[in-house]
Amino acid sequence: MPYETEIRDRLISRAMRDRDFRELLLASAVDACREELGLIPPGCDVRVVADRRDVIHIVLPAQPDRDPR
Repeated sequence: MPYETEIRDRLISRAMRDRDFRELLLASAVDACREELGLIPPGCDVRVVADRRDVIHIVLPAQPDRDPR
């Protein structure tokens, strides 16, 4: 997704300053994104997890579309 880094940075920045927004982001990421960004790109799913000291999160990049032929 274009601008993914900018979107992520903006959401994290606000969540670190605003406890209520952080709770909203964890409870309903789509609603939080709409509040902060104004919209969610069609067909886009938003998932947010909070880091913990006892959990390692690994995010794999999307695989490029491949021609099935």
